[in-house]
Amino acid sequence: KEFNDVIQKMWEERWGSINPYNLVTTEQYLEDMHHVLNDKALRKKAHSFLPYLFKAVDRDQSGSISVEEYKLFFQCLGLSNEAAVVSFNVIDENCDGRLSLKEFVKLGRDFFLTQEENKPSRMFWGPLVQ
Repeated sequence: KEFNDVIQKMWEERWGSINPYNLVTTEQYLEDMHHVLNDKALRKKAHSFLPYLFKAVDRDQSGSISVEEYKLFFQCLGLSNEAAVVSFNVIDENCDGRLSLKEFVKLGRDFFLTQEENKPSRMFWGPLVQ
């Protein structure tokens, strides 16, 4: 619940309230993200929340995220456990079954800043487009 509240607040501050009458078009979203990518200060801010997100996802406070914790993260996003496992396996580049803070932040950052389809970071937020 708390995670959803934080995400909703961030969205509403940027694009307005979440309701059927306030639509954000693909073009508007991409234009805003293009602006973020071309401004160094905004580029840094775009992923500054990731260490805090890591702490929230690292439920047992072990300093790394397991696939089980990643499943809970995906449940907060409204995604399936199966999608979480697939995404986790793709982004766990060193195949140790854990995501460190460094890995998590790098992958989350790369998701926002990289457009390459072959990068593991493309799966960070799961199958957003099907």
